[in-house]
Amino acid sequence: MKILLLKDVKKVGRKGEIINVAPGLANNMLLPNGMAKIASDSIIKDIEKKNTEKGELDKRHTTEIVDFLHKIDGKTIKLDGNASDSGKLYRAIHVSDIIQKIEEEYKIKLDEKNFLEHGPWKISGKHEINLVFERVKAKIVLEIV
Repeated sequence: MKILLLKDVKKVGRKGEIINVAPGLANNMLLPNGMAKIASDSIIKDIEKKNTEKGELDKRHTTEIVDFLHKIDGKTIKLDGNASDSGKLYRAIHVSDIIQKIEEEYKIKLDEKNFLEHGPWKISGKHEINLVFERVKAKIVLEIV
């Protein structure tokens, strides 16, 4: 019996997958508990269409990030940090602060997993940060003023 999983089910499959299961499993557990619904031809076509559209969006997003990493390699990103006379920051700089600054300046959304160094940075000055996306690497300099 072909079903569409509405939730992740241990040892069966993940949400959004269309799988074949035994009729007893479907009728006794998955369908009554709202974990799945029967996959009709129209549902299967809709899922395939959504998957192809998602794949195209992912490809575009991937090329945007790769182009961005080539563009930003070696550049400096400046962040303002309130520091004492000795150079220690009163508030540490986190990866989320860098992501926000990149999004403001370059209009591209990065994820924390793209950063090899996760901070937090607690001293003003220049810090080298490595970025990675798939097999593309870039180095930026974080300057905390």
